[in-house]
Amino acid sequence: MTDKIMVILTFCYVIATIFICIYNVKSVKAAKEQTDATNKQTRELIRQFNDSQRPFVIVHFESIRNGLFCLVIENMGPVTATNIKIRINEEFINNLNTNLDSDSTTDLSCLKEQPLTLVSHQRLFYKLGSVVDFDKISSVPLVIDISYSEKYKDHIETDLKNTGQSLLYNSDLEDIACSLKKLQEQNNQFYTDFIDKLDIIHNT
Repeated sequence: MTDKIMVILTFCYVIATIFICIYNVKSVKAAKEQTDATNKQTRELIRQFNDSQRPFVIVHFESIRNGLFCLVIENMGPVTATNIKIRINEEFINNLNTNLDSDSTTDLSCLKEQPLTLVSHQRLFYKLGSVVDFDKISSVPLVIDISYSEKYKDHIETDLKNTGQSLLYNSDLEDIACSLKKLQEQNNQFYTDFIDKLDIIHNT
């Protein structure tokens, strides 16, 4: 009788041990999955933080001063971009130098002569020509290779003909400047009319 009880108890212990092992395996697996998810989330947060604290140099185009078409190099990041190296395809540069007056356009070959440094949100403007010269400027696609701060690189290919419709708008500042100019002209006209009326009243 005692032997049977011992066998039954041993069997119960074995079954209990098996269940405990299975539970432990599941617990370890769940803990590992949670740890992996936490590590992945941590890496993503670190990546996002590093991305938010890096320089970010972009190249784009703007029409300024009522029709001056410019290549703009801008650091959109919160920290300084150093050792900026820019290479523009020779076909685009040769097209500017050949078809536009040297006084109306910047020789972009100067960009590859010396690396640039841009502080946060600093912009550099390089004159390409007047908006009326847009067809000549855009006759050759623009290809730019840019590297900066020793580890960031970008390759940009732009067909300027696709930006033609956007050249009609300049900037908020120019809109304000035009409004202020119009107000000034109205004030001057009002002042002139007022003085004329005073003279008429005085003479009568």
